Amino acid sequence: MISPTKLSLSKITNTLLVTGASSEMGSALLRQLLNNSDLKIRAMVHRSLVNVSGCEIRPGNLKNKGLLVRALSGVDTVVHMAALTKSTRESDYFEVNVSGTKNLIDACLESGVKKIIYISSSAASLNGGGYSRSKLEAEQSIKKSGNEVVDSTSVGSVWSQGG
Repeated sequence: MISPTKLSLSKITNTLLVTGASSEMGSALLRQLLNNSDLKIRAMVHRSLVNVSGCEIRPGNLKNKGLLVRALSGVDTVVHMAALTKSTRESDYFEVNVSGTKNLIDACLESGVKKIIYISSSAASLNGGGYSRSKLEAEQSIKKSGNEVVDSTSVGSVWSQGG
């Protein structure tokens, strides 16, 4: 992973919030970001706890725009990697991954967030199940948001210590 100190993130942001921070990938990102002492790092927590010391915890829920606005107070940049990855109901994927992303975009615009970095999935496709289609639709929502400071990145295979 590229060290955040080698990136010029501190030139564009002072405070960064990570959604999906309790995931293995989110926790790894938090640990790397905390190496950059110029940044204030916040982790948005929904259900699962974040066990990374040094970051501020902010409660949040992609389904609750008011809670999102509160979580985004004072934030310059958001790394959005939260997603529903397992469900027995296909509609749940669209409620969280698509509608939740739209809520986050609206809350970011309302809160004055300068940059959204959207982490998608290589599974995003019309040819997959509910998760795949919802991730593709969420990507399209990001691209259509009209916000010129929005970036989108798809993540393919991710190495983890667990294998």
